[in-house]
Amino acid sequence: AAERQRRCCVITQQAVEQAAAYKAEPFVNAPFVHPFRHPSYHAQQLRAINFAKCKNRRLLWVTAYDVPVKAIVTGSKQKEGLRKERWLEFHDRFTSGIPGLLPLVLDLPIRFTDAPSATAREMGVFKNARGWLRGWELPEEEVVRLAQTEDLHEVVLVKRPKRLYIEVETGNAKMPLVEGKRVFTLTSKARRWSLDAAGNMKVTRYGFPIVPDFGGTAHA
Repeated sequence: AAERQRRCCVITQQAVEQAAAYKAEPFVNAPFVHPFRHPSYHAQQLRAINFAKCKNRRLLWVTAYDVPVKAIVTGSKQKEGLRKERWLEFHDRFTSGIPGLLPLVLDLPIRFTDAPSATAREMGVFKNARGWLRGWELPEEEVVRLAQTEDLHEVVLVKRPKRLYIEVETGNAKMPLVEGKRVFTLTSKARRWSLDAAGNMKVTRYGFPIVPDFGGTAHA
């Protein structure tokens, strides 16, 4: 019932233009619906930032890691770095379901872009399955660094989390119970994607196949 209520918050365009009502309750958790894919994808990030601010919780940014299958020899190291930064902006649809930037906020609503594994499917985790981010496990170096970081609101992680703990809405009896909730443990995945339609410039991306459940296209 709570999830249905979250997804049925509606605000008119006129109200959006008059005030920032969509940034406050009860719209903090509500998804942003748009006719086109890229604006809705961008809105997911903005809504996640707003969610963290309204809940007064720290936001940790996880950056995906891309490795070209064949070395790209054109340009300098600096140009290569800029090229990979541009790749982080691509829609997860084009990068095999792994977003370039993933925000971590406690209790963040999330959506799986793909089933992580055959074992996950047996537990009830499929593509587009929804859930809530209930926690994570970071490398020890990141735990120490965060403890020494003055910025309490937004931090970019240097190393990816070891595990994410996600309460899954469709979890079944095969999924472990944690304090009465079906919680799935998600680890980093490697997925292949291509820079070109012909599939000649393949890239392996390391990251997590989830996105904030804060946006989508009208038909979806």
